[in-house]
Amino acid sequence: MMTCRIARAFAVAMVLLTAASAAQATTVYVTTAAQNTVGGLSFGRGDVVAYDMDTDTATLAFSSYYFRNSNGRLNEVVDVIGVHAAGFGKVYLSMESGGYLGADGYRVHFRPGDIVLYDTLLDRAELYFVGREHFVNASGVPGVDENIDGFHIMSNGHLLLTTAAGARLLDVNGNPLFFTNADLIEYDIGAKQASLYLSDDVWRDKNGNTEEPENVDALGMLCDGETLLMSTASASWLGDPLKSFSNGDIIAYDKANDTAWTFLSADVFFKHCSNDNIDGLSILYVSPPDNPEPIEEPVPEPVTMAGMLLGLAGLVGYVRRRR
Repeated sequence: MMTCRIARAFAVAMVLLTAASAAQATTVYVTTAAQNTVGGLSFGRGDVVAYDMDTDTATLAFSSYYFRNSNGRLNEVVDVIGVHAAGFGKVYLSMESGGYLGADGYRVHFRPGDIVLYDTLLDRAELYFVGREHFVNASGVPGVDENIDGFHIMSNGHLLLTTAAGARLLDVNGNPLFFTNADLIEYDIGAKQASLYLSDDVWRDKNGNTEEPENVDALGMLCDGETLLMSTASASWLGDPLKSFSNGDIIAYDKANDTAWTFLSADVFFKHCSNDNIDGLSILYVSPPDNPEPIEEPVPEPVTMAGMLLGLAGLVGYVRRRR
């Protein structure tokens, strides 16, 4: 039986729904804040594991071994707290602390609030979002460090995000927009314009009264626009009719109709303990080109089998689990 950790045991889950042959299989990518075992695979803090729910097996998709220090030394301790899967071996990552990622010539230094685009096949990294250039103080001055707890890159190129604590971004009028750690913000990176996408007042108590959760610790989005959420509250209620959810459940929420259901139950992950939090999730919808060109570049040593499988996850669909 694996050891239970009450706070943030499961830090990241990327729910990748991959079509395989004629059947569809569900693969969940998870990471923990400490050593754990999933699907027969033991893994450590900061690792990302691909868990096949149908076969109850897991493989290593990203190893925290590849976080580096300023001299390039491997195996630095860094927690991944947000993920967006881009396909073909590339993932966007947000981290709780600063560090380095990428091989010589392709290495970046990241800080809390940054988002890194990382190629798991080639061990190459680049900064996608520099938090200190966008997060502002109460006077609208940038330079603030904020942890991005969860994010999703929308089809219009905007960033949907939630932070670990209350934060500010500039709105369409150039004024500081304050939001809580239970709000979802849509952010136009190029224009530096933020707007409220989903307010924390959608959450309810058991009597249907508005109640802010402890934190929205993970988010994603389905192809039809429904939002995936996970609250750190031990119990939460959402939607009309009112539905109850447990800590760790991945909730699908249709904000247009104010309806919610369990997309994926916490029981799938937390078979041996309770009150563990999923800290990030991503749904990948990627189709390969009709005639993909072979990759000419040699694959460097850090490649893992699961990383290659992530890169080849082309035909992707999704299975909505309702309860």
